[in-house]
Amino acid sequence: MECLQERAREDARGRSEVEGGARVHLTPTQQRLLGYIAAQTAVEGGARCSKKDFASLMHCDVKTIDRAITHLRRENIIEVEARHLDNGGQLPNLYRVAAQE
Repeated sequence: MECLQERAREDARGRSEVEGGARVHLTPTQQRLLGYIAAQTAVEGGARCSKKDFASLMHCDVKTIDRAITHLRRENIIEVEARHLDNGGQLPNLYRVAAQE
């Protein structure tokens, strides 16, 4: 199995090279969040965290996490799966590194 943490390689200017050679600019928070999600994807199949939990882990505001997730989703770097209880109650989403095409 490919090492998912190596899917994005950072250069000194905060850009990451994603599989296929495309360059995407990632902020330091986006880089840390992606690293955490990649590690959890490799170990547990994904990160099951609320945005509030991510914010606590990354020592930043929930809005910053929301923007980071939105950016990573738009660039097709991560996938987000909504999770619910049988009675319809919401559980923390599942975040994982997007499958390569």
